[in-house]
Amino acid sequence: MKATLPASGSRVPSPVLEEATDAPADFSAYWDLLREKLSACHGVLIRRFFAALPQDMLESIDSQVKGGKKLRARILCTMCEALGGDFADALPRAMAVECIQAASLIHDDWVDGDRVRRNAPAAWTVQGARRAVLLADVIFATALERSAELGRLDVLCLAKAIAAIAAGAYQEPLDLPETSSNRLHAPDNASSYDRLIFLKTGALFAAAAELGAIGARAHAAMRRAAYDYGARIGEAYQLADDLEDLVRGPAFASPASRHMAALSMLLTHFGIAADEGCDASRFEVGQRDGIGLDQLEQAMKDEIGARIALARIALKKLPRTPWRGLLEAIPEQIVRRKD
Repeated sequence: MKATLPASGSRVPSPVLEEATDAPADFSAYWDLLREKLSACHGVLIRRFFAALPQDMLESIDSQVKGGKKLRARILCTMCEALGGDFADALPRAMAVECIQAASLIHDDWVDGDRVRRNAPAAWTVQGARRAVLLADVIFATALERSAELGRLDVLCLAKAIAAIAAGAYQEPLDLPETSSNRLHAPDNASSYDRLIFLKTGALFAAAAELGAIGARAHAAMRRAAYDYGARIGEAYQLADDLEDLVRGPAFASPASRHMAALSMLLTHFGIAADEGCDASRFEVGQRDGIGLDQLEQAMKDEIGARIALARIALKKLPRTPWRGLLEAIPEQIVRRKD
């Protein structure tokens, strides 16, 4: 049975849904156009998802969901079409995934004390912590409700992703253990970095790809392959984020305990030991010597490449079509472009 858009059951106007039966030849043009198509459908979908809410809440939710890169939604739509599904069937699922991403960021910003999101004030700085957290809860719950309207597989997939995201946030290291010398030591759960990047990021990418397969009414083996594909992309993406933020970027110059705890986890996970006597003061002056950051950077680059390769291997269960070639191009492109 074809999926319908929530609330009204009608489809988005046809000019937005003009689609080709053949896979596009130009990845960059396709990838950018897909973002434009999703943006063009955004207003209609938001109103249908949250039709029962008062206007002020609807506007607040709209402002939180409409921005961003829409990477997960684009992967979902591409997977759906690659497996013979319709763009119209991918749309409500793509909106649900983007809602989950937006709600999780509202929570993250409050928990981490981050005041800016996508070059705008974070939700909790505008609405206050209480209203921001409750707004995110409404978004989570509504996304699940709309997914339940689509089908059992949809809601199970999305609920599993939400649970994983929350578990990942809970398990993140926040502080270094206290020591007499204040040296860098690994948190007790340093060996869990692989699991952490799956929970934090891989799980929702996995859900997005699987939902694309569900929208195409693919059989179980295809859905599993799509899930594995998305998970590896998400892990590669989180590795790239950690590389930029913790090893190369401004966070390296910050003595914030959660940054140092995360960096310590990375050093231990990749088997890189800091020199004796290396302490937190190194972060304040931005010195790399003795911390092992050059080795860490190379190790993380290698691991990103390995995850991309695993994502492509997962696609071998899909039919060999031009669409599969497009899916194979996505992992490296989104990690490299990050747009």
